[in-house]
Amino acid sequence: MGVLFRKIPIQNAFLQISFNKFIYLSRFSDALLIFNQFRNHLIWITFPHLSDIITVILKNNECYLGNRLMRNAINTILDLHIPLKSDAEVIWAVWISKVFNVPLSIERVTRILDTDNWLAIIILLDTLSSKKAEPTIKKLINDFRERIIVEYFSDTSDSNSGMFTDIWLLAYEADKNKWLNTSGIDKFDHARKQEFFKELRKLDVRFYNNSYSYDIIGKPKNESSIYVTRKELVKLLKEYKKLSDEQRLIQTSSPTIVNVEENLYEKIINDLATFEEY
Repeated sequence: MGVLFRKIPIQNAFLQISFNKFIYLSRFSDALLIFNQFRNHLIWITFPHLSDIITVILKNNECYLGNRLMRNAINTILDLHIPLKSDAEVIWAVWISKVFNVPLSIERVTRILDTDNWLAIIILLDTLSSKKAEPTIKKLINDFRERIIVEYFSDTSDSNSGMFTDIWLLAYEADKNKWLNTSGIDKFDHARKQEFFKELRKLDVRFYNNSYSYDIIGKPKNESSIYVTRKELVKLLKEYKKLSDEQRLIQTSSPTIVNVEENLYEKIINDLATFEEY
């Protein structure tokens, strides 16, 4: 299985590999060797700001992941970064818990809902939407709904003014997806009461894709597919070119390929064989 790393420099000997160049891990043994470093999630905990890359790596090797280790890594990042108000790290931890279907504890859900990290809460409310019938979850959602109504939508002169504050995205998505509705009476519908957002809702505008899925990198089209590194490809092409040149010296009969096709074929072989190796 291949894993493609983006060009991002990292100064840490723990990885024992350089992110300064594109590295294509193709042979299963090599990929698994590197992945063993990721499987214990210490790299992710050490470098949570690389979560976008690490998520792709983990998703492409999901069959080797342990649920307990994933849960411990997510919990560690949340416990470290919620008190520090490191919003990006918390957002990614919540997102990864959704992607890999790792439930968060009630205590951590409560702590996240007590923050102003609206993006993390959007993802969290999405994951909780199927559990609203559970008494504990229902109470958490009710408490959170009342909190934001009091803080953002209690202005008697303009109860919809909250839609022009930093909570507008959460309010819009929560209204549209009914995440904060726990009964016919206990509901949140403030976004649709403001004309601009009412129009967006009619047009079915969405800012959050709750069904996003990751592409599997290097997924074989059939079981016989073989993946090679760039260096291996260059080596194979050079060997093939050598054999092709030797065969040409031996042949005395007319070429089996017309001149135009043969010239183009030779040009491609020569160009590929002169790729920079790294």
